[in-house]
Amino acid sequence: MKQRATKTTAAPPPRGEADAFSAREALDQGSGHEPVLGEYVCDLADVLTLLARHLDPDDKRKKGLRLRFVDRNGRPVSAKKRLASPHEDEDWDGSRIQVQEAIENGSANALAWYLSEAAEVLRKLAALLDPPEEHKDWRLELVRKGRGRRSDPNKVWRDSRIDSDLTMKTIEAGKQEAAVVEVEDERKISRATVFRAKKNFSKRSKRSRKKR
Repeated sequence: MKQRATKTTAAPPPRGEADAFSAREALDQGSGHEPVLGEYVCDLADVLTLLARHLDPDDKRKKGLRLRFVDRNGRPVSAKKRLASPHEDEDWDGSRIQVQEAIENGSANALAWYLSEAAEVLRKLAALLDPPEEHKDWRLELVRKGRGRRSDPNKVWRDSRIDSDLTMKTIEAGKQEAAVVEVEDERKISRATVFRAKKNFSKRSKRSRKKR
C-alpha cells in the first residue's frame, strides 16, 4: 500500500473522513477544528481496542486472526513471563517500563491491556474535543498562544536608527570599527548597545523577509 502524500486544507473535512493528515492539519489550524481532532482520536481508540483484542482474545478457542510475537524466522516466541490478567495481577499498572518489559518478554497479553487502557483515555479525550449534543461537562479548545513578548515600538525604531547610522558611517569610513566609535560618541551609548541594536535589527529583517 502506497503512503498518501500530505494534503493541506483550510476547511475541516466532512464528518467520517478524519485521518492522520486532517488531524495534523486541525492542530495547525487551531480553533474551530477540534471536532476533526476528536473524531480522529475516537477512531484511534477503536483501532487500539481492535489490536488489543487480537493480542489477547476474549475467547482463546475462537478461530481467526491473532497477533503474536515471532522471531526473524517467523517462529512464535513464547512469553518469558505470563501475567494472568490486569485485575488479578496487582503489579500491573501500565507504565512505560512495564510495556517495554512486556515487549522484551514477548507478553502479548500485557500489551493488550496497555492498548485497552490507552483506548479508554483516548475516548475520554475525544469526547472533550468533539462533545456529543447536550454535553454539559467541560470541553477542550485549541487556542493559539502569542510568541513571546510584544516588541517595543520605540526600541525597534531606535535599533533601526542605530543600524542605519552604523551602515552609513561604515560606508563613509571604509571600516566598521571607526564607524562604531563615531556612533558611540554621537549617541552616547556603549559599544555593546551598538552591536546589540545591529543584531536585533538584523533578526527582525530576516523574519520579515520569511513572511513575504
